[in-house]
Amino acid sequence: MRSLRGISSKDFQNIFKALHLKIVPTYKYSNKKFEEEIFDVLKQLSYPLADSISPRSLYSIAAPHSFPTFLALLHWLVISCQSVDAIMEQVNKEEKTSMDTLFSEFARSTYKSFMCGQDDFSPMETELQNTFDKFNEENVAKIKELEEKKKELKRQVALYEDRVSPLIALKARRIQQEKDKIKYTEYITDRRKRISQYKSMIGVAKGEIEQAVEKLRFYENERANYKMKMDAQNISEEELVQLDEARLRLEKEVENHRTKLNQMQSEIWDYEMLLEKKRSAVKWIEANVAKFNRMGVEIGIIPSTAAFAYNKEFSLAFDPAGKTVEGMLSVDLKDAVLPHLKTLCQKHMENVARLSEEASAAHDNAESLNADMKQQKLEVEELDQLLAERKNDFDELLESTRQENITLNSVNHDLEKKLREVRADINSELVECDRKESQLRMKIHGITRTASAEQKQLVDAILSLSREQIAVITRIEEKAKELKAFAKAQAESNS
Repeated sequence: MRSLRGISSKDFQNIFKALHLKIVPTYKYSNKKFEEEIFDVLKQLSYPLADSISPRSLYSIAAPHSFPTFLALLHWLVISCQSVDAIMEQVNKEEKTSMDTLFSEFARSTYKSFMCGQDDFSPMETELQNTFDKFNEENVAKIKELEEKKKELKRQVALYEDRVSPLIALKARRIQQEKDKIKYTEYITDRRKRISQYKSMIGVAKGEIEQAVEKLRFYENERANYKMKMDAQNISEEELVQLDEARLRLEKEVENHRTKLNQMQSEIWDYEMLLEKKRSAVKWIEANVAKFNRMGVEIGIIPSTAAFAYNKEFSLAFDPAGKTVEGMLSVDLKDAVLPHLKTLCQKHMENVARLSEEASAAHDNAESLNADMKQQKLEVEELDQLLAERKNDFDELLESTRQENITLNSVNHDLEKKLREVRADINSELVECDRKESQLRMKIHGITRTASAEQKQLVDAILSLSREQIAVITRIEEKAKELKAFAKAQAESNS
């Protein structure tokens, strides 16, 4: 009791389950919480004080107000286990007695048949064999079913051992999808920037078109005004010639100005091409700066509060207005960032070496677990061998029983021969023998009734033997389930 005073909820669960499974070996706990399932178990066991246990008290079993209740429950379970052990012991004794009764009944039947002058005992032997077959029919079917389940479990274990863990494939697929997501995000960001640029360019082009339309209207109005003025004036031929010459001169000047304008447009185009190249270079630099910052966040040097920044600012910013490379970048890559990255690389290489050693240790641990799994398989094979030995013992017992029956028949034959000789010698005592024979018949009638009761006991004993075999088979199934769970855990640890 002293060792149970500080008992935890987990220890109480283990003790309760162990005692319960000793009483009901075939019970299987579900995935429900123990605090919910315990009340169903107590109801099945017909525990008289089940109403005194509350779900809240299961979380504080060692408390002074709840400890006596759970101690009484464990005491009741221990007493129940003792009762079950006593019943099983009694059943085993009855099984042995019932088997002896069955063989005794077989011996009496054969002896009675022999006394009636029948030397053929094959019907009784056939009936005995049919009785054994009937008793063992369920067990034989159960054994065949378990053998099929065993083959299926072996096939599933081999399948699980050969199959690649889906966790590794899912991790690889997740990494690839994350990379694709980053690329797609960058592509969308670039397209959005271009769309904003195109929108601004379209707005500028619309403004220029509107200005050109306004200028065209203004020039058309001026032309109409000049034409009206010329029509209103009286101009002579000499003035027309002069105006024509002036027009030619103006056309030459316009041609010269147009040539100069084309040259200026060509220079402007070259300048715009150069400007576009510089803009592309700036965009490339900005993209690389963003990539540097993103990689810095991934390796843990950005921001200054990151794991490997050591309170230093390595976030890179680009200023296009700078005159030099140092003026355009906010951090000195050569003197500040590169040495820090080399130091981090050296540390990570050391960590990789350490992790390799840990992986080697984990591999050794996995090999030891594989050895344990092989040991579990050997234990299952030993259980199968034990079951086969039990079956062989049963067959040997049956054969020895048949041999004993043959010997008993021979002894009965000798006794019958002597009895004939005695009857021939003592004819004078025939009346007394008849009286004794009637008494013997009454005894045989009583023995027959006793044999019927013993036959019933034999049936109960054989059923108990069947239950024991079923219990052995159940333990084999539990071992197989433990092996399957162990193989699954091994597969998960390997993944």
